[in-house]
Amino acid sequence: MRPDLASTAAIRLWAQQLIDMRIRQMELEDEETMSIEDAREMTLAAVRDEYAKV
Repeated sequence: MRPDLASTAAIRLWAQQLIDMRIRQMELEDEETMSIEDAREMTLAAVRDEYAKV
């Protein structure tokens, strides 16, 4: 199916590249994670809005 993966070394290199790419994606996702302070503020604002409706 992939002629460029004809040897064990080529398969290992390909697998390592996939792993490295996924690690970079995970690092970027981690940077995009909201801080606990921001999450707390959003939660409090949502609760206040709900109670203001009652």
